[in-house]
Formats: sequence, structure tokens, C-alpha cells
Amino acid sequence: MRLVLPTPHYMSTFSHWLRPRFKRKMQLIIVKLILSILISVGLSDRQGDALFDMRSKLNATSSQLSDWNQNQVTPCTWNSVICDSDSNVVQVTLANMGFTGILSPRIGELTYLSVL
Repeated sequence: MRLVLPTPHYMSTFSHWLRPRFKRKMQLIIVKLILSILISVGLSDRQGDALFDMRSKLNATSSQLSDWNQNQVTPCTWNSVICDSDSNVVQVTLANMGFTGILSPRIGELTYLSVL
């Protein structure tokens, strides 16, 4: 036989008040998390596209910047690319590679780039 003790009225009221507030807060946290992930992925894609276009305009050979893969989610794993903790491209090292082309105007899309 199970013994059920009565719950004091104030505990029951507090519990009913707390649940909806907690649920709303959790929903907001989840929405914010999903939005931040989507924004980060979108930003990384745009940065990767800009870098890949730059590679093309520089007339890079197949052996130069060969790991720059336009299908990757983020360019932060590419050689010669350094990102900050928020996955923003902050540095691209292209020195002594012998490129013959021009810099792509899309370099302006790398808004956090501070070293080239």
C-alpha cells in the first residue's frame, strides 16, 4: 500500500507557477541556441565562398590552397586561414605562394579579417 501525504497548498501553487515559467525559459534558450548555430553556419558559408572566390581570382594552381573546399561548412579548417573563437576569419596567409591573379572584391565580405 502506498502512502500519499498531502502537499501543502503553497507548494502546489508554487509548483504550478514555476512550471510554465521554466518551460518558457527553456523554449527561449533553445530558440536562441538554434538561431546562433544557424547564424554561425551562414556566416561561415559566406566567408568560405568569399575565400574560394579569392582563390579562383588569384589563379591558384591545383596544388596551391588545395584543401580549400567550398563544400565544407567552415573555412576555419583550411590551411592559411585563421579564425577567432566565433569562427570568423581573422587572418589569411598568402605570402610567397606566387599567385598571378588579383584579389577578389569579395574579400570585403570577410569583415573580421585583420591580417592578409
